[in-house]
Amino acid sequence: MKVAVIILNWNDHNRTQKSVLSVLESIDNLAAGYSASITIVDNGSSPPLIELAPDLKNHDGIDILESKENVGFARGMNLAITAERLKNTDAVWLLNNDTVVDKKALSELINYKKDNPKKICVGSVIINGHTKKIETVGGYRYLSLLGVEYPVGRGSLPERVGSNEPILDYISGAALFIDAPTLLQLGGLPSENFLYYEELNLARLLGDRSHLGVCLTAKVVHEKGRSTARLERHLPPYYSTLAALRYTKTVRTNAAIPLVLLLRLITAVWRDLCSFSPHNVKGVVLATKKIMHRAAP
Repeated sequence: MKVAVIILNWNDHNRTQKSVLSVLESIDNLAAGYSASITIVDNGSSPPLIELAPDLKNHDGIDILESKENVGFARGMNLAITAERLKNTDAVWLLNNDTVVDKKALSELINYKKDNPKKICVGSVIINGHTKKIETVGGYRYLSLLGVEYPVGRGSLPERVGSNEPILDYISGAALFIDAPTLLQLGGLPSENFLYYEELNLARLLGDRSHLGVCLTAKVVHEKGRSTARLERHLPPYYSTLAALRYTKTVRTNAAIPLVLLLRLITAVWRDLCSFSPHNVKGVVLATKKIMHRAAP
């Protein structure tokens, strides 16, 4: 099996280097007959990644693609998801640059995929890098009527992960292992949104939760939110709300939007009261205006 590992970088070369080093160690632990390469997409960083981490550019098995601007998560990943670049590739492992993978993670994912060929999209056990507890066992459930997602297994200890795979609505995009031919057939990741909901839209396109799997023996540590923390404070809630409203319009009716919006607004108000800043409400309001403007005749 041949795997293409794709990591997205944006103004965070230290964490990208740390992530790449962990992937290289995981590649070194592959059994004979398996191989993997690494592509880093530098998503409009300033200064460019190759200036801050020239050793990555000169490393065998690592390719760096440069985008002149930050085009968002999905569009950035899609720069490396092309028929030419994934020729003869069996699977793609999409990783956030703030992840550190276990040295056996890639081997475990490959073995899982061989044993479960119908699982198109596979998640890992993701551990919060700060609390050392589980962030999610593979991914999330999603309540589309409310526009609310919740991570499966959050807060549990990693050593207490059971042997039964959970039922998921989508795989976490922090570490997403997927069939390369299927991803190419779909034209890459759904890229309607700048950030958020790419994985949920991907799961919707796959059409059946039976295609989603979790490799319970593949461990990934995630320092969540490092990239979004570099954005203007109102932008994460703006992009998140915009993506949620778009998804609601797609899978539900417009009648469901007010409820989704109300819950977002209540949450934003609470967070702003706690942080003494109006940035969450600002993001929700701006996203609502954009959706309403598009809906207007």
